[in-house]
Amino acid sequence: MHPEDIRAVFHPGKPLEHTSSLVGQAMEAEPRLDIELAKLLLGQGSHRAPDQPTALRILEVLDRVSAGTRLARMISPLLRHADPQIRTKAAKVIARRMENFDWIRAQLLKAEPRVRANMIEALWENGDPECVEVFRLYRDDCDNRVAGNALYGLYVCGEAEAIASVLRMASHPDPRFRATAAWLMSRIDEPKFANVLKTMVRDESRSVKGSALKSLVRLSRTAGIAQDPSHSKPAGTGPAEPGSIASDNYFVSWRPEYSVHIDAIDRQHQALVALIRQLQQAMWEGRGRAFLDTLVDRLVQYANGHFRYEENMLREQGYESLAGHIEQHRILTRQVLELQHRIQTGEAVSGASVMAFLRNWLTEHIMQHDQEYAAALRIT
Repeated sequence: MHPEDIRAVFHPGKPLEHTSSLVGQAMEAEPRLDIELAKLLLGQGSHRAPDQPTALRILEVLDRVSAGTRLARMISPLLRHADPQIRTKAAKVIARRMENFDWIRAQLLKAEPRVRANMIEALWENGDPECVEVFRLYRDDCDNRVAGNALYGLYVCGEAEAIASVLRMASHPDPRFRATAAWLMSRIDEPKFANVLKTMVRDESRSVKGSALKSLVRLSRTAGIAQDPSHSKPAGTGPAEPGSIASDNYFVSWRPEYSVHIDAIDRQHQALVALIRQLQQAMWEGRGRAFLDTLVDRLVQYANGHFRYEENMLREQGYESLAGHIEQHRILTRQVLELQHRIQTGEAVSGASVMAFLRNWLTEHIMQHDQEYAAALRIT
């Protein structure tokens, strides 16, 4: 593709999905197209670096279509770009791909707070256990966004310490940290946060009050829904005692036949199983409907990150049936977004129907479609 063509294709006014599909198809004929685009971003050779909106769109598309770590290393100079939006967008693209955690730690030490926060956020979608140590290292960062993103990362990884740390942040002397704590309470959506938020809405800081009020409204709405047991009780069970735990026979568990024998993909699939178990526990405790807001947000995040990673890997491996697999991903993504829309608009959605959807994701997509590429890659 010539530079003039590239600038036309990546015009910010064009739909991102359409541009990503077009570039993905072009990469099948020109496997080094992502490298050429990276050179364009850096203004290398005869290329003149694009304007800011075009550069941001190129980064968004590369994030979707380019696999492996080569892109991350090539665009790492963008972490020092003069434009802060380009720096932060590049930080996300790089952190999602980089498997060398020594390199990630070194970049985090040098990065400004805005870039540091985005790199930490990008690690939410990374299944590597080393992410937990990075999150722990930055949960007490001097910047509130960095600390907040690190705490949410710990929560996503299932670390129990995250809740207590959020509660401590709520009494931080700096109002920026208190506002971030209120934002975290909205994302985590734990009923125990309600009393804390009721205190925070009387905070002397306007930003803390506003953030706390938004979180409290969301918590109150989901708690009100949870009081109707008809929306949350698992079929065939009565309401459980508060805090009780269902037997292991009730829960979906990771099974050897789910494995595609690719460690990074298996870790991501295990994260989906963990989300299913969280919904099952919430339903067991009679708060299934209240948990759906939180669950669907995590599903959208999970689908975006996991599907992008898997498609990039399959493209790099030359998987012949990639187009069909991408279409399966598009179907699941549409279903997740439709589910999110229904919940956000107040439509009655039962925990049982969502559970059926997630079980189908396991049995139809992972057990069938993913196993097809796993078998094909083993043969090749």
